[in-house]
Amino acid sequence: MKIEYTVKRGKFAGRIFTPHRHEDGLFVVSKTRFRRDYIRVLMLADVLTYLDEGFRIRVSDPSGDFPTSLVSKRSLVIR
Repeated sequence: MKIEYTVKRGKFAGRIFTPHRHEDGLFVVSKTRFRRDYIRVLMLADVLTYLDEGFRIRVSDPSGDFPTSLVSKRSLVIR
């Protein structure tokens, strides 16, 4: 499975972001941007379940040179 987000505007426009894997190896989904609301998820398949429930996923540029973003399912390309 592949999940991508293409930045639409601003100085990062055109960059492709992918799900951000944190230092502990987990992905983060949340309904808000606040750390207290984060849910840490191991598998991308599980991330999809949360996205279907209205959660958003933290994404970043694979190079790590750009800040992370919290993106909803409707803005993602999922293959």
